[in-house]
This record gives sequence, structure tokens and C-alpha cells, in this order.
Amino acid sequence: MRKIVVIILLSILTANMLPAHAQKKPLRVEIAAKEDTDPFNLVNCAELGAFVFFPTAQEVGKDSIVWSFYMFDKNLQESWNNGIGLGQDYLFAGSSFKPNDTILYLLFQDGRKKEGINAVVFTVDLVASTVREIKGQLTAMANVGHFDVAENYAFITLETNKGGADLCRMSLKTADVMHFNIPEKDKSAILNLVLNPANRSISVISKMDEGKLALTVFNYDGAILGAVDFTKMIIKKEINSAEVVQTGQGKGLVFGVYGSADYRGRNSEIEDENPLAAGYFVAGFENNQHTFVKYYNFSEFRDFFRYIKGDDVIRLKKHSFLKGKDKDEEDRETALNYHMLVHPVLQRDSSFMLSGEAYYPEYHTTTNMIYDYYGRPIPTSYSVFDGFRYAVAFIASFDSSGTMRWSNGMEIRGVLTNFLNKKCLSFFEGSDVVMMYNAEGALAIKTIRGNEVLEQVAYTAIGMLHANDKVVKDYLSTIAPWYDDFYIAYGYHSIRNNDLSGGRRTVFYINKIAYR
Repeated sequence: MRKIVVIILLSILTANMLPAHAQKKPLRVEIAAKEDTDPFNLVNCAELGAFVFFPTAQEVGKDSIVWSFYMFDKNLQESWNNGIGLGQDYLFAGSSFKPNDTILYLLFQDGRKKEGINAVVFTVDLVASTVREIKGQLTAMANVGHFDVAENYAFITLETNKGGADLCRMSLKTADVMHFNIPEKDKSAILNLVLNPANRSISVISKMDEGKLALTVFNYDGAILGAVDFTKMIIKKEINSAEVVQTGQGKGLVFGVYGSADYRGRNSEIEDENPLAAGYFVAGFENNQHTFVKYYNFSEFRDFFRYIKGDDVIRLKKHSFLKGKDKDEEDRETALNYHMLVHPVLQRDSSFMLSGEAYYPEYHTTTNMIYDYYGRPIPTSYSVFDGFRYAVAFIASFDSSGTMRWSNGMEIRGVLTNFLNKKCLSFFEGSDVVMMYNAEGALAIKTIRGNEVLEQVAYTAIGMLHANDKVVKDYLSTIAPWYDDFYIAYGYHSIRNNDLSGGRRTVFYINKIAYR
């Protein structure tokens, strides 16, 4: 069985990084950060390394600031850096990088601008160390959802402030923008965008009002090649996420998370773009016709009740008991009070693996005493938001007919945060599947084979720069495949070390990890 190996290398940090003496240390980069902020962005560039960029406080021209671009090689040594001036209201909106390529595309957008140029695409040659920009005008007062690049075109989906959707194509040579004809675009949301360079097609999944779901296939020039309406197959369900996977000419599968229609429009007191979830679904299509849809409630998953909190266990078991006795209860979908962060589908041969991380907002109750006109005490209570509590990663494998072959899960322990990101990673290891997540300065690792658990959760420290470094706060940490059998772990750490000057530091970190 392979194990996590912390890579050790003679490493000297650059002047822009936190100082470290030349000695054997874990292969790790630290960049000073302010606690509880998230200014840093990282793009995994496979064997070329990692690209890190962030806004600075340096002003350049009127209403513009400098963004710092850093390229690190696969040994986390700085290859080159550059400073790029950009309007202060521009935000990073998306990236596109293809393995075995040397070009990285970065999209920045000013989503609040009412007219004029509001988008910039940077074309970064990672080997030649050059940066070229082109400015364009996208739909005003909208936020970018998806971004990808093919044939010198940027394909961009947007969600307007008025609740509509747009798909546009921006030329990276002339900046010309073309808009696609999305079904019911004024009252829809685009859930998924997939480019297929082999036949120059774009697959788009849109969700409209009243639970309608449609797949539209365009060519790169905007002509509609096909369309599938799944609405009649989605009854009393709310589709939360969807991803299309092509399995042949004119046929494929749609995977995603669904919730109960009873929960449509309901959410927690805290603003959250991920609705309440009930389970996974798989839908099939062929020759512009839907062929099937299958729903799998999380309560059907292996060891489901081991992973969820006690009050949900009671609620869901009560619902199960009432089913069959009460028609309203029979029709009502068993739904978790959890939200889901869904990962892209992994395909191997005829198997499709879908995973996601379940979390929920956590509160505590505070009671204060107030006094009325006569001095009589009156207790008042209110809820205080503590953060998002990660609970479990659900994973399942499906065949091409949408049948679930197996399901499993991994409990996520001790993660309470104000920042949401995908922390977990799942990958095939021979006939097994390895699940892991990065939190609190360690990797939690579990090995499964279908419904069976081969190795229970074990923890491995990812390695710190200094002896006696202790992670006291961790947020937005994650781990991703890098190249060969190497993985890249990154996020934010607040670290205490009384042996060092200052005693405590907050950093954006990158660790190189081997699994061998």
C-alpha cells in the first residue's frame, strides 16, 4: 500500500517570501498573509509547476493597483515574477490551463461596471515568461460562472444581477464578443459548461424556473447542434448541480446533486449558493431524447447514519417510520439539512465516480437580560453564526445505465470555518479508491474498495518549515493531483512558534507531497 511522503529539499526562500535559513526542510513555500483574508490564487500547472498571483497595495495610475504574478517550478523554486497593473475594481474570475500545454489563461472582471470595458483576459506563457492582455466587454452587472478557452476564443458563462444567464464567446485576437441563444436566458442559471474540441462543440446545462432542466449543445459559432429537455423526468425535485459527460456520439450522462422541491428557495440564515441536498442523481440522454433518470438519497448510502449529526438521525428515522402511513410523508423527499460542495466526475472505463463534501452552518445561542420599565428582567436569546461545519464526504460509483454500483463515505473531523472550499480529494489506486482531505496541518487518508473499508482514517503531517511550528488556525486548505505521483497541498496557516521572533505568523503555504 502506498503512503504519503513529505518531500525534503534544500530550500532557500526568495526575498518576497518569509525568511528561512538554507537547510533541509519540507518542500514548502510560505508567503506572508493577513489572518482571515484570502488574497492569494493558485493555478496548478502540472509538471511546469504552480502559478500564484495576488493583488498588492501598490497603486499604478488612476484607480489601478499592481497584481503580482509568480511562477514556481515543480520544486517550488521561483522561476520568474511580474507586476501587472489592473483596475482596482477588477476581481479574478477564472482560469484555463490544459495539461501538456505551456499557456495559462486568466480572466479578470469588474462585475459592477454598468457600461464599457469590464473584462481582461491575460495570456501567460509559462515558459517564455511573457504576459499578454486583451480587454473586452461582457454582459454588464453580471458575475462569471464558468470560463474556458479553445481556438483563441474564451467561452464565458455569466449570471446577471437580475437572475438571468448568458453564454458568450470572446475572441482573444480582436476582443469581439458573441452571445449564444440560451433557452429562457432571462430566468435561468447555467450549471455546467463543457468544451469538446474534437468536434468543436459546447455542452451547456441550464436550470430554469420551476425546476426545469435542459441540455443545449452548440458549435463554437453559436449554432445549436442538439437539445435535451429533462423537465418531465424531474418531478418534486430541485436540481442543485449538474455535470454532463459524453459517452458516445450524441449520447451521454448527466450527474449531480438534487434536493427536495419542498426546500426550493429555503436556505439557512447565512447566504449560501449551495442549496440543501438530498442525494445524487444520474440522467441519460441519446439522440436529443432523455432516456432515464435515477435518484439516490444519501440515506441509502453505506454507513450513512454514522456520519450525520444526532438531530438529523432522529428526524430522518422519524420520516422513514412515517413513510407508508402518511401520504404526504410518502411523497416528501428525505433531505439532509446539509449543503454540498460537488467535485467533477471521475471516469475509468465504464465506471463514473461522483463525490462531494457535506457541510452545514453552525450556531450557538446567546442569552442577554434586558429590563422593562419596572425593572423586571426579561431574557432575550439570539443565534450567533460560528461558521460552516464540514461533516462527511459522500462518494459513489455508477455504471453507464445510471445504476449505483457502490457507495461509501469519509467523516471530516474538526473543520469549522468561515471560508468554504473543496478540501477533499478522491482518486483510483488500482482496484481501490483513496480518499483524503487537508486540514489543520495534516492529511487525513482513507482507503476503500467499493462498499468495503480497507484502511480506516489515518493522519499524516504535511511538514512545516521550522521545528516547533504549530498550526493554530487553518482555512481554505486543500490538496490536488500535481504530476506523476506528486500532489500539491496549499491554503492558509496561522502558525505559533515561540522559538522565532514574533512568535506567530499567518501565511499562504504550498507543500509538495508524494504518494508512493
